[in-house]
Amino acid sequence: MSLHIENSGLAGELASLKLDASPQQPMEAVPEHERRERWERGQVDYLGEDSFQKIQERIDSTLQSGPPQGQPKPVDKSKGAVPKASRKHVRK
Repeated sequence: MSLHIENSGLAGELASLKLDASPQQPMEAVPEHERRERWERGQVDYLGEDSFQKIQERIDSTLQSGPPQGQPKPVDKSKGAVPKASRKHVRK
């Protein structure tokens, strides 16, 4: 008995599928707003602009640059502060 690819359905189609590491046509650049919309819909470009390496590079550069110029550093209000809910019950 022999198996013919044309008669084997989906498994045969997958078996005859040829994968190429490099695309034959260059990928076209997607505008930033469209790329973000795709990301939010769950259509992530894992091998392109949304790859782990590029996301890690963006995080690293953001952390190294510090807070934006002209903006004060965030103040830690939790030190020594009394929560508002607690203030209501304090009698003077």
